[in-house]
Amino acid sequence: MNNKNLKKLNQELALNDYSQLPCPERIMRKVDEKIAHDSPERRFFMKRSAVRTLVATILILSVTGLGVLAATFGWHTKFMEYFGNPSDEQRELVNGSFDAPMLSKSDNGYTVNVLNTLADKHMIYVLYELILPEKTEFSTEEADWYFRHELIHGVYLEHDKKGVEKSAMTAGIGGYDILAVDKSKITVCEYMSINAEISDECLVTLSVGNKKYVDETEIFVGDTQIFNRENAQIVGDFNVTQSWNFKYEDTGKSIDVNKTLDLNGYNTNTLSKVDISPISVWIIAEGDQVPTALNPIIRFKNGSEITYNSKDKNAHAMFTSYADGSGKGYSTLGYVFEKIVDLSTVDCIIVGDQTVVIN
Repeated sequence: MNNKNLKKLNQELALNDYSQLPCPERIMRKVDEKIAHDSPERRFFMKRSAVRTLVATILILSVTGLGVLAATFGWHTKFMEYFGNPSDEQRELVNGSFDAPMLSKSDNGYTVNVLNTLADKHMIYVLYELILPEKTEFSTEEADWYFRHELIHGVYLEHDKKGVEKSAMTAGIGGYDILAVDKSKITVCEYMSINAEISDECLVTLSVGNKKYVDETEIFVGDTQIFNRENAQIVGDFNVTQSWNFKYEDTGKSIDVNKTLDLNGYNTNTLSKVDISPISVWIIAEGDQVPTALNPIIRFKNGSEITYNSKDKNAHAMFTSYADGSGKGYSTLGYVFEKIVDLSTVDCIIVGDQTVVIN
């Protein structure tokens, strides 16, 4: 099979549509058809089985090898839109923390395709598709209801360092956005932010499944209303869980500050650390619970500024208290940028009475 036919076959199979996972059976069938139409001379030097295996392997690897090729074209269209349609230069800024796992798993007619991931030290995004069984179609409103009320879903992180027992990461905030609904295909971006630090030794788990309950009869014990939940939770229609070691390279900057922080006239806190990446900025303060008072200002070299507060739609506030019950601990407040930011354009971050120089 010559290069011209190989390229034509690639187009027919739509292998450049990175939102679709390759189907080996379909590829083999197409390869057989193409080889059958090749002239005997072209098939003379190799056995048919060898030819079909070689060609199919090349085609399959051209898609499943996206983890290697992600530097230039691994981004799914919906993931691009979610991050403000970044330019080639912007995508290059987060190249080390982007991956295209291209994983797929099915259960009882439901399929979950893991397409893209993007992370920094405190947050991970996972783009995936939920493919419903045949003849099942949802509108956007129905899909929203389905995810809110009928599914249990989320992305989780574990430490997976060699020689160290797997352990769940510490406190975090999760959420999701439905990006597209196309009849039986729902495209979703699931995210999780944590107050620990993400590394390349983390194991990512995406879980999507149905939840169903039986007998929820109300029972009153005195004046207390309880529910009869004995054997209440039953297996839903499906449960798809996939885990993988994701590609991650820190593309941000970390500045250890460790200075007294004056917030609203109180200087009982310490600004411990500032982490900034092309997708977010995280402020870590030690002392009383202070997420609502941090309100950092991101100042750029061109004079423009972005001011955040804990009520901002892009804010993720977490508090981890000390075990001694003093009410003190670490406050972690993260702010997600609307678009991928070139860190070389950031001048400083102002938190309370402290100015943290970035460049």
